[in-house]
Amino acid sequence: MKKITLLLLALSLSFCSKKDDDTKNANSTTVTPEATILNVPAQQGNYSVNVTADGAYTEQTDAAWIKLSPDTDYKTLKFEVLTNEGGDRHGTINLMVQNSVKAKIDVYQKARLFVTPETTAVEVGAQAAEHTINITDKNVNDYTLKASHDWITFPIQPNKNKIVFQVKENTSGADRTATITVLVGDKTAGEIAVTQRVNVSYILPFVEFGKVIDDIKNFEKTRKSTLKSEKDLGSGSQLVYTVTDKLFSEIQYVVNLRGLQKAGLFAKENPLTEAQKKNFEDFLVQEGFEKITIKGYKTTLDMTLTDKDAFVHREKQVLVQFMADAKANHYAFSYYPVQQKNFTTFAQLPALLKKGATKDEIATYEQANGGTYDAANSPQSNEKRDAYTYNVNKNNVLSRTYFVGKSTNTLVGLYQTTFRFNTASLAFFAGLDGEYYPTKEFLALLKNEGYVYSGISKGYYIFKKGKDIISAKVLIENQETVLDFRVYYVK
Repeated sequence: MKKITLLLLALSLSFCSKKDDDTKNANSTTVTPEATILNVPAQQGNYSVNVTADGAYTEQTDAAWIKLSPDTDYKTLKFEVLTNEGGDRHGTINLMVQNSVKAKIDVYQKARLFVTPETTAVEVGAQAAEHTINITDKNVNDYTLKASHDWITFPIQPNKNKIVFQVKENTSGADRTATITVLVGDKTAGEIAVTQRVNVSYILPFVEFGKVIDDIKNFEKTRKSTLKSEKDLGSGSQLVYTVTDKLFSEIQYVVNLRGLQKAGLFAKENPLTEAQKKNFEDFLVQEGFEKITIKGYKTTLDMTLTDKDAFVHREKQVLVQFMADAKANHYAFSYYPVQQKNFTTFAQLPALLKKGATKDEIATYEQANGGTYDAANSPQSNEKRDAYTYNVNKNNVLSRTYFVGKSTNTLVGLYQTTFRFNTASLAFFAGLDGEYYPTKEFLALLKNEGYVYSGISKGYYIFKKGKDIISAKVLIENQETVLDFRVYYVK
């Protein structure tokens, strides 16, 4: 039993003498790394350093971004360096024997140099043009640009906060894509995919609103379109033409006594894809149309107004919107009124007498202001109200008609005044389509007086302020335009 105990003790002492925590050997063990300073790039990487040691050792680091791997043969130090997302940094790896540092390796990692553009993908038109992409973040100004294809070039870059590039016209017959690479030294700091649309054109309808049917026929005959049908609509005519185009097969026109009113460009195949719509709408922009948002209908038969994209050409006064009719996708072309000159409007809104004025107060006012009572042309009275028309023919006023509620009416006294003016341009201008539209001067006056546009009813433009209402419409009387202007007082 005594011999067995002594043998175990001897074996135990022999094993401990080879470990790095052996106090007896700690001072005598040498550990020598092949390199004591390492400079590494910002990117993640795996590294190794040869080590000469006459005994075991352990490794420690003060940097969380340095990940040590176990060294089992005490000949090679292996570690991983994580990507540096910040500034320059330094970490230390200590090679230790029984808590005593025998050697250290200093690791210096460079900051990641970066240039961050505001987008990594951009679409440009088919035309030759210069484009700009902003730089949203960077920590270096010394970067260069490289394009994967020669249809992208770079002018001098005076502002390092922007990337400026130029594209050549796309005549290739198809969309094309290239890559702009942002380089810091020989390292890629960012990439931008540039897609350039193909330079395509589409057929467009004749859109000179107000022109007569022969103008349309001559236009379509010149470009060799085929007249498919001509139909009498009662209030006008419909012309349908078969056309040759990559996307559209038919154009429809509606014409009345006031000339061209609207046109429709109908798809060859239904439904149009989003890509097809985008290509055509890009073409509209290329042709001078401006994209806007309007209140409109998704289909011809829809009854609910919704916000939708549309395109206007202010010079040609044309509005274009997509109509998603089942089996009849088309783009509708209609008149877009644009006032071409300035007009003089009222100094103040016509409203002569207070709400509830009596018949006698009206007569007194008209006697003092040149009005002559016209009983023959006054609206017929009824059990609820009387009506009085006064001819004026002064200061553009042709007549004034007053509606006065009787005691049996919920509105007692004056509740409506109708003015007739001999100059419609006090409130309206004539559009190319033969319709009349409020002038910007008249609308500004209404807005200043607190009236808000409410809609159109029986041809009258309606404006409201609280419960008070103004309506206005251009009438044709004896081949002359007159302005019918009505003021309603509602309790």
